[in-house]
Amino acid sequence: MKYEILYKPTYSLAEVRLSDGESIQADRRSMAYMSPNFGVSTGIKGGVLRGLKRTVLGGADIFLNTFVAQGDAVVGLAPPYVGDIAYREIRDETLLIQGDSFLAGSQSLDLDTKWGGVKGFLSETGLFFVKVSQSGYVFISSFGAIQERRINGRFRVDTGHIVGFTEGLEWKIGTFGGVKSTVLGGEVLVTEFNGEGTVYIQSRSEKMFVDWLTPLLPEQEKK
Repeated sequence: MKYEILYKPTYSLAEVRLSDGESIQADRRSMAYMSPNFGVSTGIKGGVLRGLKRTVLGGADIFLNTFVAQGDAVVGLAPPYVGDIAYREIRDETLLIQGDSFLAGSQSLDLDTKWGGVKGFLSETGLFFVKVSQSGYVFISSFGAIQERRINGRFRVDTGHIVGFTEGLEWKIGTFGGVKSTVLGGEVLVTEFNGEGTVYIQSRSEKMFVDWLTPLLPEQEKK
């Protein structure tokens, strides 16, 4: 498998080249173009129950398309929204991501759902994460540009800017600062990570974008 991420960071598209017999699984909405020599099937990764968990709880699409190359083949994959794509090798580790951030990955990956705990009620990332584990590779997408940040210690991220993070990092939801800073500073809740690992951060927040856009829409379009 070879890949190139084009048009970064706003309108990113992952062009994936596969040799004969190689395959990739992808969100069923993601295919932008493909060569004709693919065998394509649509299914539910891990069975119906696990698929429903990912959809109902994690926010991911229940169905995935599997592309199997019949000779040298190419497929272009893109998220449904304006944003970026990052590639990560998964080597016997676990990555926790927002449900709609899974774009594609190798079939060797295990996809499941992980409960975010009571603190998930306060987080814009949701109560559940899509849990990506085993070994292989994954493409994840973001709203706006994506930053891969290695941390070792404490680090704070606005809850609406989190795409995902490696399992093993401790995290908790807290306020931006004191009462005055929280009320006047424009930030309500932040996620504080602690430990050693990687956090994927998006440069824009969907919620903040919608909050900014809504007052600008004509009244009939707000309804």
